[in-house]
Amino acid sequence: MKEKNTHIIKNRAPFLKKLVIATVAAAIGLVLFSLTLFHLVPARIYEKVLVEEFLEKTGLLLESDSFDTAFPLGFKLDGLRVANRGGNVMRLDRLRADFNPLGILTGLKVDVRGEAGKGVIEGSIISGLNSSSIDIEARGMGFSYLDALARAGLVLDGTFDSSVSIAVRGGCPNGFARLEGTELRGAELRFRGMPLPFDGIDEAGFSADLKDCSIRLNGLWIDGAQISMRLLGDIRISRPLSESPVDMTIEIVPHGDLLEKQYMLSPIANYRKSANFYSIPLKGTLGGLSSGL
Repeated sequence: MKEKNTHIIKNRAPFLKKLVIATVAAAIGLVLFSLTLFHLVPARIYEKVLVEEFLEKTGLLLESDSFDTAFPLGFKLDGLRVANRGGNVMRLDRLRADFNPLGILTGLKVDVRGEAGKGVIEGSIISGLNSSSIDIEARGMGFSYLDALARAGLVLDGTFDSSVSIAVRGGCPNGFARLEGTELRGAELRFRGMPLPFDGIDEAGFSADLKDCSIRLNGLWIDGAQISMRLLGDIRISRPLSESPVDMTIEIVPHGDLLEKQYMLSPIANYRKSANFYSIPLKGTLGGLSSGL
């Protein structure tokens, strides 16, 4: 009996070897076919689909100076801009996104890496049948690439590190976003064209938590030698994201020499609550805020 089993195994060995070789060859062929097919599709078609999907989900425009496919299964964009009807929100010099086959069991996973000056962002985006997530970290990013701040009247000279982790299940995002200013050199806050300087910044940062389809802005703060500012409040998330209702407040505390220069504070005089405290309501939608200034 033992000799018979050994004979059967020996007879099957060539078949198993051929089966393994055929399976590997088929897998390699499938990969090569997928790569060929992916790169045969014109990049402009991928770009059109991506831009339309981004606009539908966020209400924001995605623009770039150049868009192309990258080996093996990815895209690369130069001169990337995210914008709304008022102008640019943020920019990146370069962005590369690659499909990660190791994440196929949890959904479609995309690894991203971007550059903005000397700053770098890295992370991943996962999209599954019932959930999706995004985990991104930034290091040494220049505040100048966040155009939304300058449009809001806040100009920061320096860099920042940040971390964003968001998971979406059941239609509502949950997670957090954190930002810490580094190498801060100066800042300027403008109301009606008049500057309120931050001569010498001690710290700047941002903290927000996402829960139950809303964003709780714990604070966007800047502390300087002459003035401190904090933005806090709530954003109720809706689709598209740019139409999300906003209910926030800007708190401003002048100190030092600025207290003796009341003419510089005249644009916000109507929002004065005490000798050195100003509170300005900020309402509207994320894509079109209004403070009445």
